Amino acid sequence: AAAGAIGAAAPDALETDAPRSLWSDAWRRVRRNVRAVESKRARAVVGYALLLVGAALAAYVVFKYAKRRRIFRDLRMARITPDELRRRIEAGDGGLAIIDTRSTLDVRKVPFLIPGAIWIDADEVDRRSAELPTGREIILYCT
Repeated sequence: AAAGAIGAAAPDALETDAPRSLWSDAWRRVRRNVRAVESKRARAVVGYALLLVGAALAAYVVFKYAKRRRIFRDLRMARITPDELRRRIEAGDGGLAIIDTRSTLDVRKVPFLIPGAIWIDADEVDRRSAELPTGREIILYCT
């Protein structure tokens, strides 16, 4: 309009590029905002995924640690010292079943058994499981 007041012709570029420039500038702003929102969402999703993986890993480690502690506790509880075994045998503890699991070669070398023990070669324990006494505490020993 100012160009017409002074008698000069308005350049065609201003008339046609102004709306295009406004739309393209608006579109650039929208895309930048959408990218920013998508980027925030993506970072949030990745953050939650990493948190979930970290929590699952921590739970797995705690589970395995607890399981290992339980196994070691059971192993400690399942042991008996030779002195304790001798005391129980001398006291006439009838709740014991003593199984000698030494190999044939070991028995030939040292043919002595604990009194009342049953000799079953370690390789034959599964096959001869029917011979194991039931209802009694079973003590296995070998060399």
